[in-house]
Amino acid sequence: MNLTRLLLSSAALFALAACNASPSQAPVSPSAPGTDNGVSAPAEGMSDTEIQTLVQNYQSFPALNEELKRSGTHENMMVRTYLDPTAMAAFNSQSYPYANGTEIVKQGHKTADGPVEALFIMKKIAGYDPENGDWFYAMTNGDGMVGDKGRIQMCISCHGAVRSKDFVYGFE
Repeated sequence: MNLTRLLLSSAALFALAACNASPSQAPVSPSAPGTDNGVSAPAEGMSDTEIQTLVQNYQSFPALNEELKRSGTHENMMVRTYLDPTAMAAFNSQSYPYANGTEIVKQGHKTADGPVEALFIMKKIAGYDPENGDWFYAMTNGDGMVGDKGRIQMCISCHGAVRSKDFVYGFE
């Protein structure tokens, strides 16, 4: 019992620390054949071209929040989150897990009246990462240039705190 409590406490502290990590942290990549870094070979993630297509189209999705909100994570930026229509319906009805193919994009602004400085992307891909809800993560600059992508450990650690909501935060 005490060991379980210790392990759960340690996991919670690790998740909190990871949520405040720098987004320039390298993503965790799948194991190369013959190596073992604790990650099995995943289903394919998104290509840079697919990410850039999403960057061009996400503003057609409904916004979870019209007003920008400060995010203690995501570099403490002001954020607005867009969910594809199917994801928005699932979010509003609290119907989890989200469907495969779900796309979520969070805009990051340094100031409320400033331009988009970064995009934080989640896409649910069947078989990609079953232990973490099959979510693929990506980050771009404001112009859509792809930075980190894949199994980004700081994203996984932070979103793991809302496993019961299929790893998706809201604005409670």
